Amino acid sequence: MKKCPNCGRILHDDSIFCFGCMSEINKRQEIVLATPKKVFLKAKITTPIIAVALVSATVFGVYTYNNNSDKTTAVKKSTPRSTATVTTNTPVTTTLPPVTTVMTTTTKKA
Repeated sequence: MKKCPNCGRILHDDSIFCFGCMSEINKRQEIVLATPKKVFLKAKITTPIIAVALVSATVFGVYTYNNNSDKTTAVKKSTPRSTATVTTNTPVTTTLPPVTTVMTTTTKKA
């Protein structure tokens, strides 16, 4: 048996409040119940399906792009200029003219 700290009334050992002065003896503690985590079956199924769909769409897109690209389109490359090495004691600055690249494209009408 225990006594109330406010009024001195004798209380039971498991009392929460005093019936004489209505003061709280032992503060209540919330009990947190551990609940199992819910497993969503939809998430386990949809994630691999979405991954397979994205990979197959990418492969199909690359395959289609490579088949539809026109093989006759050519880029005319300029031939490299010959270079010569010169050793001098004086500093030399050289400037080369800009390299131009000509691109031609052909289209087919259906």
